[in-house]
Amino acid sequence: MKFTEPSINILKQFKELIKSRDILNASLLLNKLHSADIAELLNHESPENQKAIIFLLPLEKASEVISFLENTVREDLLEILDTADIPRFLEEMDIDDATDIVSELEDDVSEEVLSSLEPETSNEIKKLLQYPEESAGGIMSTEFIAVSEKTTQKAIVDDIRNKVRDGSVSQIYSVFVTDDNGILSGYISLQNLILALPHELAISFMDRHVVSVDSLMDQEEVVKIAQKYDLVTIPVVDEDKQIIGKITFDDVHDVFEMEKHEDQGLMSGTGSEEVLERSVIKTTRDRIPWLFFGLIGGIISAYVIKFFQPTLDKVIALAFFIPVVACTAGNISIQSSSITVRGLATGEILLFDSWKRIFKEFKVSLINGVIISIVMAIVTSLIFTNVQLALVLSFSFLFIAIIAGLVGSATPLILYRLNIDPALATGPFITTANDILGLLIYFGVFWMYLF
Repeated sequence: MKFTEPSINILKQFKELIKSRDILNASLLLNKLHSADIAELLNHESPENQKAIIFLLPLEKASEVISFLENTVREDLLEILDTADIPRFLEEMDIDDATDIVSELEDDVSEEVLSSLEPETSNEIKKLLQYPEESAGGIMSTEFIAVSEKTTQKAIVDDIRNKVRDGSVSQIYSVFVTDDNGILSGYISLQNLILALPHELAISFMDRHVVSVDSLMDQEEVVKIAQKYDLVTIPVVDEDKQIIGKITFDDVHDVFEMEKHEDQGLMSGTGSEEVLERSVIKTTRDRIPWLFFGLIGGIISAYVIKFFQPTLDKVIALAFFIPVVACTAGNISIQSSSITVRGLATGEILLFDSWKRIFKEFKVSLINGVIISIVMAIVTSLIFTNVQLALVLSFSFLFIAIIAGLVGSATPLILYRLNIDPALATGPFITTANDILGLLIYFGVFWMYLF
């Protein structure tokens, strides 16, 4: 998140007030900032300072700031808050944000918090907690407005006005419409609602082309649908097609960012580590499995070289190109896997169409392999003045390029079919695998040539 220039100046003043321990004036200064900016600042403060400042802010703003905090930072803050204080903040939040926070609490604490909330709020949170965390039901809000097809425009406007005033609904982007059986049949945009005459029925000015999602749909699929249809809000329905909640664009954006960071973690081998994670132990725990995986891959690669030692002894020049083999195989595979993972994430690549993707990557790898093999042949001829060595080396690189491209494109498709995050195919997993395969092909070709 980036601050605006005026906010940056205020933040500098805030830092000076914190250093001088002038917490009261610091909190007054913060009231000039947006809640998201305050949260961004508190992300870098100690939990004790966060708590002090949170309690000096108005309750409504403090609740909003807490909802904007990074997950790991918020967890640390919740640990030092009194259990009796947490319900006060939750009552001011949107129901989906409150549910997210309750799900982060320890079981005994969450039970105590739920029992302290207003019965209506508590029941809504309990309903949402029943859905898988990463499903449409897990990220939806139950604060929506639904009317029957026979409701007049005036009645709809009155309903919106009343629900906003009593706080039961906060964000309104559209009104959902149901038929006589309570089944979702359409929606009304605010524009159409305003343009309609007071006596007109909802069925006459609603849009029937409504896109909904099932409550158990994976949140990644929800993001794809929102992007495909350019939706601001998405109704969530149960197995009977009755509306039970809504997902707004800010929820979709949060999921998109979370999935992006998760994929980046898999690609870089940092697991689920978050940037603002304070625990050294947890950070180490997230990273060490991938380091061990890479270490094991390196040991296997070393064993491959040892296995082909007789070949290496006969042609010592092979040793000079081992780094080139690893680099070439890794880069080609990463290119193929990255574009495949991106296509799966956006829905542009479908499983039933996967052979087309693999065949395309085969053709691309073949062309790239031919170019690389020609370059290698020229370079080897110039360095070692050995035409036979150059030809065998170029053939091995052609084979390496083709196999690396096929592995890179096929691996994410296989992982996706097995319901494993395909982003794993662009991380240490695919890089290590291709190092081993590349060396096997490289030495294998020369072994067949020599023996």
